[in-house]
Amino acid sequence: MAEPRRFRYWVPRVSLLCGTVLLFVATDLFAHWLLKGEDTPAPKPGFLEQLLADDLVTWKALPKNLTLTWPKRFRVPDASVRTNAHGLRMREVETEKPSGRYRIACLGDSVTFGWGVSEASAYPRALETILRERYPHRDIEVLNFGVPGYSSEQVRRLIRHRLAAWQPDLVLVAVGVNDGALYDEHTDADRHARLLETSRLPSLVTSWLHHSFIASLLGSLREPEVPTRSLTRVRRVPGETYRQNIEEIAELCEERHWPLILIDACFPFGFAGRYLEPIAHDRDLPYLDLRTLLEGLPASRPLPPTTLTLGDWPVAHSGEPVRVRFRVRIPGDPPFERAFLFSADRDTLTVPKDLPVLAELQRDAADLELWSAEIEQAPGTTLDFTFGTDRLLSPARQELSQLSKLFYHQLRVGSSDRLLETPIYEYGQSRLDEWMLEPIHPNAEGHRHIAHALAELVAPRMGEIRR
Repeated sequence: MAEPRRFRYWVPRVSLLCGTVLLFVATDLFAHWLLKGEDTPAPKPGFLEQLLADDLVTWKALPKNLTLTWPKRFRVPDASVRTNAHGLRMREVETEKPSGRYRIACLGDSVTFGWGVSEASAYPRALETILRERYPHRDIEVLNFGVPGYSSEQVRRLIRHRLAAWQPDLVLVAVGVNDGALYDEHTDADRHARLLETSRLPSLVTSWLHHSFIASLLGSLREPEVPTRSLTRVRRVPGETYRQNIEEIAELCEERHWPLILIDACFPFGFAGRYLEPIAHDRDLPYLDLRTLLEGLPASRPLPPTTLTLGDWPVAHSGEPVRVRFRVRIPGDPPFERAFLFSADRDTLTVPKDLPVLAELQRDAADLELWSAEIEQAPGTTLDFTFGTDRLLSPARQELSQLSKLFYHQLRVGSSDRLLETPIYEYGQSRLDEWMLEPIHPNAEGHRHIAHALAELVAPRMGEIRR
């Protein structure tokens, strides 16, 4: 008889406790709706926020079955961005590869995704079209795994945890421009760890805390915090971590017998190339530098390159420094008084004025539109540099966004026993302009050229179909 009594004793008490908790939560949410419901609605999320969703494996991913309209500034023939049932920007495809099909997986960031161009124009689809035309009797499929904002952290996780299900015969990786970006004080690895920590709370609890009147009231009673905003900027993926990620990507592909092609898609600065190219050389992997590719195309008007390889002449003494004179033409009356040559090779930055100054540019007395600066570099060095002005140095003007077309260049110094002069840069102009939609994104014609160059690398490697 003891068990029934104990049962009758605890059941009403547990029921009363659960009822009290539910009544408290319901009253709390009703108070929030009654007293807070008329607050100003939250601002509508931006285009990129709508385009990406949290993902516990890769931190961010494209939602499945998404349809989103491009912002008006993009003149895309198809005004909508669409994803399929797998969250890929392409037609519907099967995860399991059909027998006899040759499948190529393109992984990367917004360049691979096709930012600002139609899905048909992005290089993965353009590559598929070219290969199908060349080999009409073969079943060829190119999958677009590109996601805007991806760095090597996300691509590495995608390859490690998800790519095997798609059974690729060839893998193309084009990632690096986001790795080198200086954002807030958190790296991509930090952001992923924070997402995992947040996900451990049950969703119902986090939802209640977000809408709780009691929680908001307790928060308002606390001593108000003075809002602080860190000015520290670190690379989303520091250089050495980027190199390790690419090495791991190469090892994963080698273990799974997936041939790999490495692509440097960093148009405005040379962050990725200094790591990708040596890895490709050491592992005997195909490598394509998209910036060098597009700069080498015939242009409608002459413009200076953004990548310079200077001085391959022998020197009298080993290690003799190379003197390089940089020149930029700034027509008219510029909106600044002083111009500088900066080193852009930084993994951490607090404010733009912390960019190391290599030299101050001086106006030519005989030609006031021509500005120049001279520096010395050791043979064999690679230097990421940028042109900036006194406006960039002002603490009141955080003009990191201005370091784009004119500004990011890479100098690869050879050996020389004489002064070398760069071509004359034109203020705000780049040799890439004809093929670019924005400083880091190719236009449709640029994607077409990239697809043709990739087809030449892919074709010799299409002999074997993996089942």
